[in-house]
Amino acid sequence: MAWDYAYSPEIWPSFLTVILLIALAIFSWRRRSVPGALPFAIGSLFAALWAAGSVMEIAAVDFDTKIFWVKFQAVWQMPAATATTCFVLEYAWPGRWLTRRNLVLLSIPCLLTLGLVL
Repeated sequence: MAWDYAYSPEIWPSFLTVILLIALAIFSWRRRSVPGALPFAIGSLFAALWAAGSVMEIAAVDFDTKIFWVKFQAVWQMPAATATTCFVLEYAWPGRWLTRRNLVLLSIPCLLTLGLVL
């Protein structure tokens, strides 16, 4: 499979989003002692991977390459949503909602999505 890419000015919003999300992840990682900062950093990294897949999908020329990048994005959508949910739960009431059991239950849809994509 030939992975051909072409420049398009439509990549810039997604590219700037990737940079912003990485900066947010670094900022929140440095303050990970604050309630909700660690799930926010993880969610930002997952969302950055999702947005990077969007950049590559826009730049791809070949249809098969575009399909690959759509699947790549699908792999990172559920973990980003789950990490954002964990951030909200941890920020709203630290220590009450994010128990080990709830984290395992929240990770099940992510694993199912990964299995379906593969």
